[in-house]
Amino acid sequence: MELGDPVTLSCEKTDLVAEIDFKTKGFFSGSYNHIGGKVKRISTGEILSELSGKWTDVMYIKRGGQQEVFFDAHDTPICAKIVAREDQQHWNESRKLWSKVTAAIVSRNLELATEEKSKIEDAQRHVAKEREAEGIDWKSKYFVPVGNEYLPSIARRDEYGDVFLVVLFGVSHMWDSAYLISLRSLSSHIYTTATKKEK
Repeated sequence: MELGDPVTLSCEKTDLVAEIDFKTKGFFSGSYNHIGGKVKRISTGEILSELSGKWTDVMYIKRGGQQEVFFDAHDTPICAKIVAREDQQHWNESRKLWSKVTAAIVSRNLELATEEKSKIEDAQRHVAKEREAEGIDWKSKYFVPVGNEYLPSIARRDEYGDVFLVVLFGVSHMWDSAYLISLRSLSSHIYTTATKKEK
């Protein structure tokens, strides 16, 4: 299955907007994983740069008629997953809960994969019925309602209304320490880096 859709990223502070289209392969022609996009000045609509290429291969950025490599997947190191051992995971953590389904898919046993998937879904329906019978309201463990939205339970808002993520280091539910990452700082870093490249 291939997913594709347009994405818009805008920043009033920098007066910039990026419109990126994750393209899907045509029925008769084309190829997978292509993107196309433009970076524009919000106030004037002026096109500052154009994006093209494949997000699984090489993406290019074109400014003032000159094209250069924007991202090369082959030269980008892949971060290793940091995952707790299965025996240290809670029973309903995805990797543990769906392990039998995953193993069946990897071994191409779709009949077994469907059977194991049905077991999980039936168990979840059973638990939901028990909650309903006992009059227990379901509450999300990892997300909390804040106004009209749900935020991760490890997220906080600062005095400016920006979201902070409390990044927890450790194994499963045994956390060593917690740190705050400001999305504002990340955005500022990305903008500063992009500005330096333009100069």
